[in-house]
Amino acid sequence: MNLGALINMLVRLVFRSALNAGIKTVARPADPGRPLTPEEQAKAQQARQAAKRARQAMRIIGRFGR
Repeated sequence: MNLGALINMLVRLVFRSALNAGIKTVARPADPGRPLTPEEQAKAQQARQAAKRARQAMRIIGRFGR
């Protein structure tokens, strides 16, 4: 394995973990200790679904990038 491939692999690893952390941060509720109202529960469900779609899109884009 040459140096360029190793650097590329490390950059992808760091980028992927940072992107996953960002997705998790956006999808979680603002105050986790407080009970959610039904409207907030619906919004949280939509956020989890959007996060799931974002991770799926990230995987698909990763396949095209190879």
